[in-house]
Amino acid sequence: LRKLAYAIKNSPTIILPKWYSIIKELADLEPNKRRKLTIRMMPRDVATRWNSTYDMVLFAWIYRKAIDRITELRELDLRKYEISEEEWEIVKELRDSLKIFKTVTLQFSSDTVSLADVIPAMDDMHRDLKASIANEELSQPIRSALSLGVDLLNKYYSLTDESEVYRIAIGE
Repeated sequence: LRKLAYAIKNSPTIILPKWYSIIKELADLEPNKRRKLTIRMMPRDVATRWNSTYDMVLFAWIYRKAIDRITELRELDLRKYEISEEEWEIVKELRDSLKIFKTVTLQFSSDTVSLADVIPAMDDMHRDLKASIANEELSQPIRSALSLGVDLLNKYYSLTDESEVYRIAIGE
């Protein structure tokens, strides 16, 4: 997905116009106005931007038909980016697994969040991640990645124990 997004963006005279025309064609075929695709670029995964992986896989899932259609066009030389059914299942698992991070990030980014809200949100995240790790229907690579996420979350938990500001905020 990363390489496909890059290829589309960096071909403004050939691939990008075709991308837009495919989306328009699919949008015109969709009878439900609420489900119509909007003509837009595929988001890129940026290491320095929070939740960009989630945004990219969510977009890919919604625009799956357009992605499948553009990668099957031999003349665009994008077949190397074709996504198999098994890979689409991983995209779906990744989308579902990363949603908790997006949700919590949006909560923490609001103007009204307080320090006392952080631990309950971390508790929710920890519970959801543990449930996903235990879900044997998820692929092993996704479960392993989520396990690393739990390890990092536990590291942040331990830092709250050392914070006087946090203890004051929760009334200890």
